[in-house]
Amino acid sequence: MVKNLAAKGYQVTIFDMSPAAIDAARAATPSIKVADSPALAATGADAVVTMLPGPKQVQVRAPPR
Repeated sequence: MVKNLAAKGYQVTIFDMSPAAIDAARAATPSIKVADSPALAATGADAVVTMLPGPKQVQVRAPPR
């Protein structure tokens, strides 16, 4: 998704907890920016897309109320 958005001319900023994922994204799409936190990735964005590997990670990020 990052590669496709950047190819269409969108400015893309990512955050990932995995350094390997960041390295792979940078290798595929050198124009992306990398943020130090999810909050910084979203700062100033017109849209935010989140992707997490599974339900466990969703619960950790957004615990039930």
